[in-house]
Amino acid sequence: MVRLKVNKTDKDLLKRFFKYVLKTDSCWYWWGAVNTSRKRGRRYGLFFYEGKPEYAHRISYCLHKGEILAGQQIMHSCDNPFCVNPAHLSIGTAQDNSNDAKDKGRIKKWENHGRAKLTNQQIEEIFSLDGLVTRKAIAAKYNVSATNISSILNGKTWKGLRG
Repeated sequence: MVRLKVNKTDKDLLKRFFKYVLKTDSCWYWWGAVNTSRKRGRRYGLFFYEGKPEYAHRISYCLHKGEILAGQQIMHSCDNPFCVNPAHLSIGTAQDNSNDAKDKGRIKKWENHGRAKLTNQQIEEIFSLDGLVTRKAIAAKYNVSATNISSILNGKTWKGLRG
């Protein structure tokens, strides 16, 4: 199933798209609209195609390389969310994109994660307290929920810290 396909020969489309592109020796910077939601942590360029907003790097990929199928993502080798240079864009799955981010050290884990409420040392203390006091008492000591403590001790969160 095709998720996104654009007409590469539409001169009006090409003119409108490249009106917002600043080409350099490496990245091609998007100077048009950007998404305003920080929900996913990064802002990307937006291009309105057929009346709907679409990420500019996805449009660039389609213009230069071909269609994007359902379930496929476009990855940036340069890690610049405003880049639309097709030489920096490749296609992959969500897992490919996640592996790329992990390989490049862009995924924050444990106490380095922006929303972490506990430190690595506190996690070690929580494991040492398990079985000595109730999980509710451990939760109260660290000002988190008992569910949070159970998730830690059952290996659902903070995975890999201890091994």
